[in-house]
Amino acid sequence: MRNSAGFFKPEPKDIQGKLELPEGFIEESLQTKTCQLMFGTISPGDASHYGLTIIALNSVEIGEHHAKLTVWGANIPEQTSDIKILVLPP
Repeated sequence: MRNSAGFFKPEPKDIQGKLELPEGFIEESLQTKTCQLMFGTISPGDASHYGLTIIALNSVEIGEHHAKLTVWGANIPEQTSDIKILVLPP
């Protein structure tokens, strides 16, 4: 998430998120389908990044899958995005 040149006014505070993975996918470190994300405050011109490693289990078919990302903060409304996950043949 980026607050380019102070686009978000006031600056977003206590930004959090939740990533919900589709069936057959898990986050590597916690081995779960749902991940809680913490971004904190994003000042004008700054960005916040969150890295995850997602594993596709053997049961996942080749093709397009979708995860749901929900982000909210102390002073911004909840926003939901659809994230495309592509599984390619080996």
